[in-house]
Amino acid sequence: MSKRKAREVPESSKKVNGNKENLVSSALFKAAPFTRELREQGIKKKPGTVRVYSDGIFDCFHFGHARALQQAKNTFSNCYLIVGVCGDELTHKIKGDTVMNEKERFEAVRHCRYVDEVLEYAPWVITSEFLEDHDIDYVAHDDLPYGSEEATDIYGHLKSAGKFIATQRTEGISTSDIICRVVRNYDVYIRRNLARGFTRKDLNVSFVRVYLFSYPPLSPRDSIILEKEKRAQIAKLTNELRQRVNSGRSKLEQIVEKWESNSQKLINDFVKFFTMSKLTVNLHITTHTLHNFTMLVYKQASLPENFLKDVTCI
Repeated sequence: MSKRKAREVPESSKKVNGNKENLVSSALFKAAPFTRELREQGIKKKPGTVRVYSDGIFDCFHFGHARALQQAKNTFSNCYLIVGVCGDELTHKIKGDTVMNEKERFEAVRHCRYVDEVLEYAPWVITSEFLEDHDIDYVAHDDLPYGSEEATDIYGHLKSAGKFIATQRTEGISTSDIICRVVRNYDVYIRRNLARGFTRKDLNVSFVRVYLFSYPPLSPRDSIILEKEKRAQIAKLTNELRQRVNSGRSKLEQIVEKWESNSQKLINDFVKFFTMSKLTVNLHITTHTLHNFTMLVYKQASLPENFLKDVTCI
């Protein structure tokens, strides 16, 4: 059996660039240009085209984004699709943090095959002046209302003017969904990246977690056993804590009882001391008065001196 003859590649289909450094700059298929580049070069609107504008954040660019841009591109046979991408400052202020920075998002969009032009740092609200400045005929976006400080739907005026083209969202895929997958399977991806040579500093995880992740994942049977052991340990710690609380309560009751007893004794001693002091003062006053009275009687009655001495001794 004869071998099949190798298919000859046409000369026009052979590699255009032998040098890898020129594969991007001299490629047959280039990425979509930025609006600023076209304006610097003085390139104006192509005649006979319908200019459609679509904007977004396009974080973690996925096929849901690509399908939305495909729908916008297919609205007209001669469609020239301009895609606006919001910058980091505006996005973080209104929507929150992003996974990709603005430069990465700009580049991701311009490499989509349906895009003809990319506008960097796109505004959040599309005004009439913006449409006129960029010669935009229609705006394509999904039909959900997007609010702002000025309006409940930033595309409302475009819908009223008949300049809005509604696109359909792709169910089951979104940037938030991708982030949720990573968060939900956090341990799996940590182990994956550690195995690929990333350090704990790269992954922002502690030494203890890296030590735990260094072990292979447990089997379902081992996971059940470990879960039972955890529950038993938690129950043991709970009982110990309950016993300590009860012991502490008993000691506290003893302290309170002792304090009440001591306080009552202190009060009684104070009252007793106060009563004895008053009695001593009264006795001293009585003795002093009796002495004075005796002296007076002695002087008046001219009693013997022995009598005075005897009374004074009292």
